[in-house]
Amino acid sequence: MPSQIQTADGELTKEAERYRLMAEGQLISRCMARQGYEYIIRTPPEGALTVHAPALFRTLDPAEARTHGYGNPDDGTDKVQRFVSEDPNAAYAASLDGDRRIGYDKALFGSKEKEIAISLPDNENITTNTDGCTSEMRRALYGTDLAAYLRNDYIADNLDLAVHQRVTADPAYTKALARWQRCMRDRSHHFDDPGAAVSTAIKTREARTRPAPTEIAIAVADGECRTTSRLSTTLEQLTRTYRERLAKSRARQLDANRRARADAVQRAGNLLTGA
Repeated sequence: MPSQIQTADGELTKEAERYRLMAEGQLISRCMARQGYEYIIRTPPEGALTVHAPALFRTLDPAEARTHGYGNPDDGTDKVQRFVSEDPNAAYAASLDGDRRIGYDKALFGSKEKEIAISLPDNENITTNTDGCTSEMRRALYGTDLAAYLRNDYIADNLDLAVHQRVTADPAYTKALARWQRCMRDRSHHFDDPGAAVSTAIKTREARTRPAPTEIAIAVADGECRTTSRLSTTLEQLTRTYRERLAKSRARQLDANRRARADAVQRAGNLLTGA
């Protein structure tokens, strides 16, 4: 059991979040074993436990860029993507034949016959099965109302995405981005946005211990253009505005999700020790 479950703002500590995710894996593994299947419990990477600002949202000092290029632009996404793509459970499922493979999927995810629909903000909808080991784990940790838990969990996990969608659709952002694009073209660099600039630049690294000249050139121009176009300040202002609005309009769901996750950590201690 973690020594501290929540931070001052109600979020789980890193220790508690790791404990929660590991508890989910252990409960699923127990359930799958009862049905004759393996399920490997995995330790989530650090990138899955920490929120990082994407490259698009960062300020970039041209003076630093002249020496270090983009430095370390990793926002944790690569680690999370590798964690998902290299899942040994997927490899195990793929190794099963015929009815065993079908049975594995049904045991883990449930059946279409017991599917429910969940309405979300922004006219989105998701579906989930109410049977299977994943749903059994969710009921054990988060309570019997799967629809309410999953709705709140989805809203919390996708808050950054909802903010990003609103920011990048705002006219103030599109105008600043257009200024950035013109500034970059004046320096002979043609990119849609800073994210594309970063992606192109770091591909030139290969096995180098220092940034390649191409990366330096792109990074310096990018840093100067983010400043002169006011793209960085515009992004900061819009992000703050939309995050405050969404946090306020979705406060009930966000608070409920924080409570559910904290309660799950407490509950997991009893479930995993058999108390």
